[in-house]
Amino acid sequence: IPADIAANLGDNFRIVAAEGNGYDVYVPYAPPIYRGEMTAYYAGSDTPHTIYYYGTGDAGESRISELPANSIAYVKAGQTAKRQPTASLLAQTNVVDADLNAQSLVINGDLPFYIPTAFQAQDITFTKSGSGRQALNLPFNVQEGYEGIIEGIKLTPASETANAGKPVVVNGEAKLLAKNMEVTAGSFTATNGGYVLNADGTEVVASEGENSPFTYVWDQAFVVDATAINHILENDRNHSTAIYDLQGRRYDRIASPGLYIVNGKRTLIRQ
Repeated sequence: IPADIAANLGDNFRIVAAEGNGYDVYVPYAPPIYRGEMTAYYAGSDTPHTIYYYGTGDAGESRISELPANSIAYVKAGQTAKRQPTASLLAQTNVVDADLNAQSLVINGDLPFYIPTAFQAQDITFTKSGSGRQALNLPFNVQEGYEGIIEGIKLTPASETANAGKPVVVNGEAKLLAKNMEVTAGSFTATNGGYVLNADGTEVVASEGENSPFTYVWDQAFVVDATAINHILENDRNHSTAIYDLQGRRYDRIASPGLYIVNGKRTLIRQ
């Protein structure tokens, strides 16, 4: 737009490009020398898009449009000093800098997510709807908020860390938090067929219909072996363990199923 019109408008306007997917992208109002580039992957798609932002020069503060849910943008490496993003842009959700670090990563587990290149994330928030138990395939290590891991056919109670790619068991609506974790590359989309954990968490059974994104899918059915947990329960009945709930209250024995701290470890008890 003409410079005199821009001067009259001041900061009370923005220019956007309307993309075919319905996403409006900011167009930087600045000379090309200050226009940095990012490669964005929108809403789980593996189709790359280029978006532009202000650099660090006189053009002003870096910014991009708020990314759609489960989109991710990578700052392109090798840009000139004047095209480097400012701190405000790097703090935006799901923005990965040129050194493959992200300050904030938010994932909606009900939607597909595409991660073309692994990176380090400072703060990760993963949410997923659901009722009953489900096993998840996650691209990062989990430290809290889950019940256990199924290794082979055996259910192992929650410990300090569940490694990425393991079938992580959660109960009901999940909210998993992690800090300073590597996020592995991969495509997390809905699938059909295979075998999934049943709502009781006792068996892996044939899938009925479509499996939502991030669902862990096995290639065969089996009964989940909870022997280790049952052994802990038997020890409890002999009053040989220290038991606390997640609020720090101590118990003499376990009277109902749930998640407890047993001898210092998070433990899922199923009766």
